[in-house]
Amino acid sequence: MKKIYYLLLVVLLASCQSQAPKEGDIIFNTSPRQEATLIHEVTQSNISHCGIIIEKEKGDFYVLEVADIVRIIPLSKFIDGGVNNKYVIKRAKVKDVKIDYQKYLGCQRDFFLRMDNNKYYSSELVYTIYKEQLGIELYIPRPVENYNIENAIGYMQAHRIHPKQPVIAPADLYNSDQLKVVRDTYQDKK
Repeated sequence: MKKIYYLLLVVLLASCQSQAPKEGDIIFNTSPRQEATLIHEVTQSNISHCGIIIEKEKGDFYVLEVADIVRIIPLSKFIDGGVNNKYVIKRAKVKDVKIDYQKYLGCQRDFFLRMDNNKYYSSELVYTIYKEQLGIELYIPRPVENYNIENAIGYMQAHRIHPKQPVIAPADLYNSDQLKVVRDTYQDKK
């Protein structure tokens, strides 16, 4: 049944060329994971997770994402994993991107939000790949204290996150002026 759903999704997206995913597109959603609530409070956004679309074979789309480790999953599974299956796909103004993702597979999730330790959180992974592979800095990391952190103090203390530590949130990437919307299911009529 999931294969049929995935095929229908690909056919539907391909039927409207402007909305068809491409390798290198960034997909955003609202994660149902527990820490997403904290991300929503800190960033004041419903966007709490993101990944990069990979095309393994023509029309065979996956998402490079951070769960417990960096992994690739079918695009349909990423969509199914978001709240109400809602998502947004955005694209940078670059041509024919091929993401070299192999070196990231299996890297650990970064609960400490450090950008210099070969561990990753979702938006850091996307930011790093765009900066290193495409030469595009989608957003400038900013100190944790620049976010709405009053409800995050306990998490910050438990994970030794300094208020001046630079981070990049999914909402920061989502709001990048270097990306354009390809598909937004949050705007679809119910």
